[in-house]
Amino acid sequence: MKKKPMGINILSILALINGIPIVIMTRDSMYTSDYRKLIAISFLFIGILAVSSGIGMLLGKKWGWWLGSFYYAYAISRYFNTIITVGVMVVRSQLLISDATTYIIKYGIRIVIHCFILLYFFKNDVKEYFNVVHCSKLKTILILFGICIAIFGISTLTMYIISNRGNIAIS
Repeated sequence: MKKKPMGINILSILALINGIPIVIMTRDSMYTSDYRKLIAISFLFIGILAVSSGIGMLLGKKWGWWLGSFYYAYAISRYFNTIITVGVMVVRSQLLISDATTYIIKYGIRIVIHCFILLYFFKNDVKEYFNVVHCSKLKTILILFGICIAIFGISTLTMYIISNRGNIAIS
């Protein structure tokens, strides 16, 4: 049995501490009937992802490595999306530049931290522990962020459809 890297213990416990409250708090929000339900679903997704990746990492399973690395890739994507949204709000004069700067710095720092954590998953001892030494870093990163892009595309399309369903004229 290979020794579990200390960082994996820490990351798995943090994922569980983060995910369990999200799952508990959002389960009741699933009973709304509008766009808030979609937001609740996205939070529930994050919570379930955190809990399942935490469990998988604690157990040292391959799927735990994949879910854990996806969890951090998805966080990077969310924070990057937040920075873009803040920029759009400044352009539309819905947010002051000084407030936007605070958000950009805050989420920029989060991106950097999560990039370092994601890179940690590719350390040799971590990959050996999860028995994923065969995984190419570039191919894996492309897969992880490709899935993130697909999720954001689907959720954006869904929000667009929901927000415009009353504006569609049938000819």
